[in-house]
Amino acid sequence: MLKLLRNTVIVLTVICLAMYSYAQNDNYALPQNKVWVFGDKAGINFNGATPTAIKTGIISLEASSSIADANGQLLFYTNGSTVWNKNGTIMPNGIILVSSNSTVEGHPTYTTAQGALITSFPGSSHLFYLFTNVNGALKYSVIDMNLDNGLGDIIDTLKGIDIRSGLTESMTAVPGNDCNIWLMVRSSAAN
Repeated sequence: MLKLLRNTVIVLTVICLAMYSYAQNDNYALPQNKVWVFGDKAGINFNGATPTAIKTGIISLEASSSIADANGQLLFYTNGSTVWNKNGTIMPNGIILVSSNSTVEGHPTYTTAQGALITSFPGSSHLFYLFTNVNGALKYSVIDMNLDNGLGDIIDTLKGIDIRSGLTESMTAVPGNDCNIWLMVRSSAAN
């Protein structure tokens, strides 16, 4: 009984913190976060009065991330292996991770539930971080939207930078208090 009570308190605390965080940082309602891409060349734009289906270049079983501008116009998206611009074309430097057993460029042969995450680059309107978590290895790349005539590209010297290995598939980002962003991942050794 005591264990059930303790678990209930933990769950309620997490729910309350999540609701408080959502209410304080209403980032989910921002136009930048309301264009989703996923699956087999699919996507949904939630910025209009009704959700609209969009066609994309992505092929992903699980991992996907996208970002739009302040007006809700899609900028780019990824499956953690490849980065496409808003036109559905692979960015010139957009092949990030190609495993030794990949058979088709841009089509990963692995799946990771939270394998890709895009965040804004604090203090910049044209730079973005792209975090990838594949097979427990966390890496980051930086996308500059001023490259490739405004369609964006990964900065070659800031591509696939190793951060840490030995992680689970869990990854999320939350805004900080001082125009910063906290990336949270979980070690596979954690209990």
